[in-house]
Amino acid sequence: MDFIELIFALLAKFVPLNSVKMTRLENDGKAWYAEIDPEDEKQHQLVRKIKSLGEQWYAQVAMAIAFIFLQRAIFDFLNPSGDDEEEED
Repeated sequence: MDFIELIFALLAKFVPLNSVKMTRLENDGKAWYAEIDPEDEKQHQLVRKIKSLGEQWYAQVAMAIAFIFLQRAIFDFLNPSGDDEEEED
């Protein structure tokens, strides 16, 4: 899983876009990501760093694992349970 795949996996989970729009956005994102050259000094340093690290196997595994925790954190943010406020007495 690379950075773009992580973003679009989260979008697919939480954003109600139709499949045609989601596919078009994902294809555009993947095309942009493929054009990034980590050696090109004209591109922003953060973008180059994301690309160079994102191609490493351990970063891809870390992003796949992070998806699990990010999904849970976003779900908890969108649907707070209120357990923290129960015992105020």
